This record gives sequence, structure tokens and C-alpha cells, in this order.
Amino acid sequence: MRIIGLLIALNLAAVCVAALADGADKTPAQPGKPAKVSQPVEPWLRLGPLPSPPPVFHDEKGGEFGLEEALKFEEINPLTASPAEGREIAWGAGAPARWAAAKADAEGWVQLPSPDGGTTAAPRVAWLAAYITADRFSEGELELTGEHPRRFWLDGQPIASGGLKAGDAPPAAVKGKVSLPRGQHLLLVKTLCDPAREGAWRIGARFTPAGEKPELKLAVGLDPGRDIDIRDILDLPLIESLAVSPDGQMAAISLSQIIPGTDDSEKWVETRSTADGRLLWSWRGGLAAGQVAWSPKGRILSYVSQEKVKEKDVTTLWLADQQTGAVRPLLRRVEQFGGYQWLPDGRGVVYSVSVEPEADKRGIKRLEGLSDREEGFRTKSYLYLATVPDGTARRLTAGALSAYAASISPDSRRLLFQRTVDTPLERPFSVTEVWELELDTLQAKLLRKFQWLTSVQYGPDGTSLLVHGGPSTFGQAGVNVPEGTIPNEGDGQLFIWKPGTDEVTPITREFDPAVTAAVWSRADDCIYLLAEDREYARMFRYDAGQKSFQAIPAAPESLQRMELADHAPVAVLTGTSPWEPQQMIAVRLDTLQAATIFRPAGAEFAPIRKGRVEPWSFQARSGQTIDGRFYLPPDFDPSRRYPCIVNYYGGTSPIGREFGTRYPKEYWAAQGYVVYVPQPSGATGY
Repeated sequence: MRIIGLLIALNLAAVCVAALADGADKTPAQPGKPAKVSQPVEPWLRLGPLPSPPPVFHDEKGGEFGLEEALKFEEINPLTASPAEGREIAWGAGAPARWAAAKADAEGWVQLPSPDGGTTAAPRVAWLAAYITADRFSEGELELTGEHPRRFWLDGQPIASGGLKAGDAPPAAVKGKVSLPRGQHLLLVKTLCDPAREGAWRIGARFTPAGEKPELKLAVGLDPGRDIDIRDILDLPLIESLAVSPDGQMAAISLSQIIPGTDDSEKWVETRSTADGRLLWSWRGGLAAGQVAWSPKGRILSYVSQEKVKEKDVTTLWLADQQTGAVRPLLRRVEQFGGYQWLPDGRGVVYSVSVEPEADKRGIKRLEGLSDREEGFRTKSYLYLATVPDGTARRLTAGALSAYAASISPDSRRLLFQRTVDTPLERPFSVTEVWELELDTLQAKLLRKFQWLTSVQYGPDGTSLLVHGGPSTFGQAGVNVPEGTIPNEGDGQLFIWKPGTDEVTPITREFDPAVTAAVWSRADDCIYLLAEDREYARMFRYDAGQKSFQAIPAAPESLQRMELADHAPVAVLTGTSPWEPQQMIAVRLDTLQAATIFRPAGAEFAPIRKGRVEPWSFQARSGQTIDGRFYLPPDFDPSRRYPCIVNYYGGTSPIGREFGTRYPKEYWAAQGYVVYVPQPSGATGY
């Protein structure tokens, strides 16, 4: 189904084109019906002819390798091929081969040189490519003509092959039915020169539309430059987790990408220099890897890999020494593994494991509460402590409720964890308990029950806590709306809380942007946060001594993740912008210099043509200004009229400027729409 979806949503490309209708053949029209147009494909890119000697022992009985096998063999991967004039590819052990432009003759044939006057001891192979652009959805038949074996693919999918039998008069047709969604498509052709055949070696292709469509407009070009298609939204490589080494010199990332032509994903781990993004180390080609983190001591990178054993998902936690190259497991094949955090002294990790309930064989379920309606509610998550380097484990929590690790004190002696309790008679119908656990004695005390809590973490002094939540997290302390107005609890606020005295300081009450994430730095004692700033997602610094905020410049318009080095003024972030997929950015926090150091989808996105994004706001009848923006197609012509999509979200969060998302505005624009995005009145971040 994914492949069908991809084909339905292929990209619109504007290229230097030659109309397919030039030199077209017309089938005689029936009375009252327009003529059907058969359109030749031309011009082409050509690779070869190139030698294609058969493998050794190709003629041994039981393991033959003849023309049929040679035609099936794909020297070039059709799913990843990106031919361009002048582009070189390695060919066997010899010199590289180069794509070159090739025109068809007046009859639509590409003449290929027959080696040695048409006689040779081994076959020769040639590849041809053409970028076909449809300005609307089209269906029809592609036919490949010639006297020698030939095969073709459209957008990486095999369509038809034939011509293996010599002496057919006329040569057997090689054709298949195709669908051409609006946009650009790669037609890839392979042909073999059979040394046993006499005569010319030539190839030609024609497209005949289904039904009577004389107005159909197809075009062919040689430029691989194209517009965004849906695969560029769904299948690009993405950073899934991020961590910065304590000295700030290295960033570790876990990435994932859909394998071309499949529904499967590959996941791997890399470390890169925060100075220039150079690849320093990678682990890929095996089990799915992720959840990167750094030991607070030395240069030990931790990550997990996942696999199935006897139909059960199991996880191994690995330690990779970046100085010696040694990699070893700390925890091996743990069932239902969740996440983990390092102790600040590097002597252990706190991790979670889920326990599923026993199957209820009665055929009826009695709800324990409102949350029991949710799938998986009865699966409980418990916390454990594993020591480093031996992996000795200790159970930390049990009970009827799940426990989630929140933060570990700087001295590694105390753990903050959270539990959620239903309160069906009071909004928001649940409260979050914050507990502090002594890791030596396992004595725990309840610090507070919170409504609207997002996260809590220890400050550098180990006594103050940084609390992230809604305005009402501490009653009225963070509320800044007119009396009688209910605050938007999605408007993220920060508080500094001293549990010993219950003193609370609402540090963002007068700060308009809505906080989405925050870290209290142990390197400089400042608080760094990501926040919705109208339609942008930006980075800020809060100086507790000055009680002031400072915006930190970083290139992407919608920042996603933020990680800080423990002992250096370095932050690493990920983010996107309209028409710009994910980037990784390093920021020097002492000089506030930011630079993009890695683009995971840089190679895949290189041929993409981009449109523009322009602001457009208006004044409503109430007198209030409604912010907005619009996206323009890459080939926007201001003299034309375009259909418009209005992407309005009726909730209370702004529609950010991130790339893609569930509603990919860049993709719609690439399909020929102007996309208008108004911001909902009352959104957070204002």
C-alpha cells in the first residue's frame, strides 16, 4: 500500500523540456472522436555501450547465465539511480562510465554503435534514462521498440522486458501499462547487444495515452532537478535521538530511514564533530539502534539495539569507547526495555522495564478507572539501577502504578520519579506525583502532587528544581490572564521550586513565548529553553542572576531538540524550516555563534526545487490582527491564477514553520497550489 501511495503522490518537476508531442504519431480518429496521440520519448541520457562479459562458468549445466539472466541483472539500482549529464559511475574494475545526452533520429530511434561492425564474442550493454513530466494524472501504455533484448523501469519499478528471441519479424513488442501521477518520473531502460544477431542496435520508446486524450501534455528532459514528492516527506533520513559529549567536542545521533522500495526502515548510530560535522564513528548494518547518550565520565557512548527473539522484542544496551574502539554490552536482551539515564558520576544507569498484565480469559473487562479505557494502561513500567561496568541490576520501584524517571541529583544519590493518579471528579482528571528516592536506602518521599506538570529536573545545586508545566502548575503563581479567564494550560511555563521551603519563582510568567523544553545547564548555571515564539520555535537563555531572557540565533526556523554539554559551553540542536528538511546545529554558548554541521537528507534533497514562503496577515472585523503566511509553487507565475488550500488549525497552538509534517504544505505547493496558513486566535506563543 505504501508503494501505491508513493506512486499516487509523485512530484511535480519543472525541467528544461522538449515536448513529447513533437513528431507524434496520430491514430486515425473515428467520426466524432479526436485522434489518439502516440508520443515518442526523446531526448535521452545514455550510459555506454559498455562491455558485459558473461561470468566464468556461465555455460555449465545447472548454473547457466545467458542473455535472459544478463537482462535481469541490475548493474544500476533503479530505485536509487539519479542519472545526469556528465555524471560518472564506477563500472566494474575499469574506467568510470559517464552519462551523456543522446538524441533520437527522425524516426524516434536512438542508434547505438555495434562494436566491431556487429560481431563480438560477448554482449554489450547500454542504459538510457529520461525524465518524463506530466502536468496531470495520466494513464497509458509505454512501448519499448528495438531488435535486441531490452527492459525498462518507471520510478524504480520494473514494467516490462523482452526481445530475447532472435529472428522475430517484426520484433516482439515490449510494453506495459503505466500510471503517471502529476509530476516528474524517471524512465530507465536497459538494452543488451546480442552478438549473434546481425543488423543495427537501436532503441526507441513511445507513450500512448489511455482513452481519447489529444490534449494530454507530457514532456521529457534531462535535468534531474525536481519538485518535492511525498517520499521526500516520509522517507528522508531523520535524527531520532541526540546527545553531546561532556566536553562538547562530539555529538552522537541515532538516525532512521526507509529503505527505498520497501516499508522497512534502517536505524543506525553516528558520532560527529561539533566543530565541523565530520563523521568520527558509525555503527550500522545490523540491529536497529537508537537512544544515544554519553557517560558523564570519559568518552563512552551508550546506545541500544533491538531485535526479536522467539517472537519477543528484546533490547541490548551497549557501551562504545570512542578512544579505544571497544564496544561491549552492559545489559543484554532485556524484554520490554524502555529508556535509561546515566548517573552523573558515571557509575550506573537508571532504566525502565514494562510488565504486561496476565491475559484475562473471562471475555469481559471491568474498567478500573477512566484511564483504563486506554490501550496498554494495565502495562506497568518499573525502574531499575544497573552499575557500570559490571551491569549488576537492582529493582527500584514496584506497585500498582507506573513509575517514570525524571532526573538524578548532581551527586548521584537521589532520583526524582513520577507517577500518575486518576482524579475523575476534578479537571484535568489526573495528578502527577513527584517522588524523591534515596538510591542507597531506597527510602522515598512524596514531594508534591501536580496538575498540568510536564517535567521536573534538579538544578546544579541539587536543592532547587526546574519545573515545566502549565500556568496553573503551582496554582495562581504562573497565571497571567485577566481575572475570570481560564488559562491555556498548553502554554508552557517554567518555575524554580525549592521543595524544602516550598518557595516558587515563576520565571516565565511575563515571557510571551510558550516553553516546549528546558535544560538547567551545569556548565554555566543558566537555563536554556526551546519555546514557541509565534509561528517560530526558537532557543532562549535565562540568566537567573539577571532575571533576563536572551534569544540565541540558530538557523532553522523551527527547532526540535536541544542537548547541552555537561562541562563545556556547547549546545547541539536539530530543526527544520519551510522547504528545508532536518538540520543539526552546533551553538557556542559563550560567543552565541551557531552553525549547521550536518544535513541528514543533504544528498536526497540536492535536486529539489524550492518555492517561497511569504507573510500575509489581515485585520479581522474585531480589529485583531491575524497572522499568517502563504507557500508558493516553485514555478510560481504572478500573472496566473492558482487554486488555494487554506490550512486552518482550530486548536490553541500555532501552526509552526517546520518542514513537512502530517499536513505537508511544501508538497501541496509543489502540486500547483498556493497554500495559506492563518494562525488561530488565542494560540500559545503569543
